[in-house]
Order: sequence, then C-alpha cells, then structure tokens
Amino acid sequence: MEQEIKILQIVSIILVVLLVCLLVYLIIRKTVENRQIKRIINRKKELLGPIFEHLRDGKGVPKNLMQTQIDKHALEQVLTDFSERIEGEQEEQRLHELAVFYLRDSYVKEMKARNWSKRMNVLYKIEDFDMCEMERYVINRLQNRNCTRDEKIQIYRILAAFQYEKIWSLINADMELSEKNYRSILLRLKSEMFEEFIRPFYYCREDLQLAILDAISMNKKVEYLVFLESVFEKYDGEIKLRALKAISSIGYVRNIEDYLFLAKSKVWEKRMMIAKLLGSSEDKYIPLLIILLHDSSWWVRSQAAESIMRFKKGRFILLEIEKHSKDKFAQDMAREWLNKGVN
Repeated sequence: MEQEIKILQIVSIILVVLLVCLLVYLIIRKTVENRQIKRIINRKKELLGPIFEHLRDGKGVPKNLMQTQIDKHALEQVLTDFSERIEGEQEEQRLHELAVFYLRDSYVKEMKARNWSKRMNVLYKIEDFDMCEMERYVINRLQNRNCTRDEKIQIYRILAAFQYEKIWSLINADMELSEKNYRSILLRLKSEMFEEFIRPFYYCREDLQLAILDAISMNKKVEYLVFLESVFEKYDGEIKLRALKAISSIGYVRNIEDYLFLAKSKVWEKRMMIAKLLGSSEDKYIPLLIILLHDSSWWVRSQAAESIMRFKKGRFILLEIEKHSKDKFAQDMAREWLNKGVN
C-alpha cells in the first residue's frame, strides 16, 4: 500500500512539473508574440507615411525595407490596408509594383511550405495584390499532387482574376468543385474571358452551367439574352429555371407572348418570374397581373403588385383591388405596395 502511495506521489509531482513547464512555455510564447506584434505595429507606423507618399506621388520608399520578417509582415499589412482604400489606376499600379518587388521571392518560398495555412495565406495575398507575375508558380502549385481542395479553389480564383486563357478547361475538368465554387470563380472574369464559357456551355458540367447562368443573372448581362432564351427553350429542370431567372433579372424578352404560359405553371418561381417580366411589357397584360396578384404564393402576389405599380394607372388599380377584392391576401398585398411604392 505504501509503495502504491509513493508511486502516486511521484506521478503527481511529475504531472505538476509538466503543467508548470507547459504554463511557463505558454507565458514565454505569448510574451514573444506580443513583442513581435508590437514591433510590427511600430514598423507599420514608420512605413505608413513613406509608402503613402510613394503611392500618391511616386516618391522613393524606405531603404533596407525587407531586412527582417518584421519588415515583411509590416509591409504586407500596410499594403493590404491601402489596397482596400485606394482607387486610382496609377496608385494601384504602384502598390502592385511594391508588392512584386519586395514580396515575390518570399511568396515563392512560402508556396512550398509544409504548413497549409501559410500556403493559403500566400495565395490570398497574391490575389489581393494582383500579382500576375506569380502565375506560373501558382499553376505549378496546382499541378502538385499534394495540392489540397481549398488551395485549388483559391488558385482557380486567382487564375480567373488574372484572366488565364485556359481557365475553362481547368475548372470544367475538376470534379471536386461545387456550383458555389464555380460562381465565385466566374464572377472574377472580364467580359472577353466570360465569353469563352458561353460557347462550350453545352459541354460544361451541370454545376458549371448553373453558375454561368447565375453570373449572367447577377451582372444583368443583356448581351446574353438570345443565349438565355435558347437555354430556356432547350433545357428542362433546374437549368431551365435558372435561365428564366437570368432573363427576369434582365427584365426584357424579345417576345413576351412566348412566356405567358408560365402564368399557369405549377412552379411558383416561374409564375413569379413572368409577373416580373410583365412589369416591363405593355399595359394590355395588366389583367393577367391582376390574376397573379390573387395567386396562392406570397412571392407571386408581391411581384405582381410591384409590376402593376410600374404602370401609370397602377396605383389606381391597386386602390380598386384594396377596396373591392374578395381575396383578403390580395387586398393586403395591394395595400402593402400602395404604402411602399416603386423606386
């Protein structure tokens, strides 16, 4: 029994010593981190003025700028802060040149780091500073068999921002990407590059097709109206619905008669979208909008009321519905839009 007690005492002492050592280590580590943060903050203060003058007037920047890791972190933070505020093309170009000149070599090394978070952080910085000079290094990382899914997604976003000409073949072949991933990539493309996704649309994965339609919808690209109407006509299911959504966001069709059948659809989203399109058509379709104002779906009723308000006599029509309709829900919606109005 005494032997067991001694063993327990020894174990307890060892555990206490280990805990004390761990505590001392954490205190020392935190102290070092705090000192480093303070040094970075002080270095940032020293760099703010000279870098601001350089971005504004093209004047020289401090010498011996990248002698330590403190300098690197301070410069990164200063450039990041300015990248979120400056707007002029010349200022943006000077910021880009600073980032390339002072940070490219360290970024090339950090992209090969074992630490995943360090690699990801570098990829975000490359995009923030628009460092297109890093394109080949980014592609090399993408081709590395140890490249993680998160890295791939960020690399595709970077390449899209750089308007990389082979971006379509890369992302269409990647089975790991979701519709949301595709959308975040496509929204970085300029019109000329986005056009490269329209031509092979029928050969794209379905998630990529949906993302293409959403990108058109979000940007209200009227130049793709003929394409959208073609997709709406040829496809079924979710793709057909997304094409209709994109058409309704543009708010115009070549022949509204081709879409009137949607008013009787069993899918409320389709009824809502025809209600939106009718708001930009002739007033002869007001009777159909009045029918839609009595729809079972709140969304359809709301869109129909908004569309009616867009006509010159829309307010009078909604007043009549509010007073005389036997449908309480239609009355409430008419009253809501009479109070709300249309911008």
